[in-house]
Amino acid sequence: MDASGLRERRRRDTETEIERSALALFAGRGFEKVTMDEVAAAAGVSTRTLFRYFPAKIDLALGRIRRIDDALRSAIDGATSLSALEERIDTELTRVLADPATAEHLTRVHHLIRDDAPLRAAADLAPRAAAPSAPGSDANTDGATSLKQRVIAELATATLRAAFLSWVESGPGATPATLLSGYRAARELRRSILDEE
Repeated sequence: MDASGLRERRRRDTETEIERSALALFAGRGFEKVTMDEVAAAAGVSTRTLFRYFPAKIDLALGRIRRIDDALRSAIDGATSLSALEERIDTELTRVLADPATAEHLTRVHHLIRDDAPLRAAADLAPRAAAPSAPGSDANTDGATSLKQRVIAELATATLRAAFLSWVESGPGATPATLLSGYRAARELRRSILDEE
């Protein structure tokens, strides 16, 4: 492994350790009561290093989810066919959930959001916090998205959001595989609802 690859691996390992330490503290004491200094100490890094990775406390919980959201949004952008888009979302979700660290993080964060009211409130206030949103739904849209693309994106993201919420509510036995199968079930349910009308 070359020097840049080694640095990147160390950066990812440090980031993962900081996230794990933060989530353990949030689970034990609650999001509101934990300080950034305590997270840094638990992760074995300086507070300065912690802020380089995570500029705000909410980023400790939502940073990785935002990266997942960005990956899913890139699959959604420019979609002209709902079935093709849903296949791209399925592929991206499968890829994301194949990473054990990401799958573990996603599971822990969503259960924390469900159980910790201050974290849930902070997540609600944070942009694109809990599940992917449709492209063009942000206030700063450039108007380049067609009506058809917006409708397709809204249908796909509503289906994905329903699967995420169902997964979070399903309790401690929920696994990343449960999320993926829940997404596929929600997609089939949406298809059947549309066929009924």
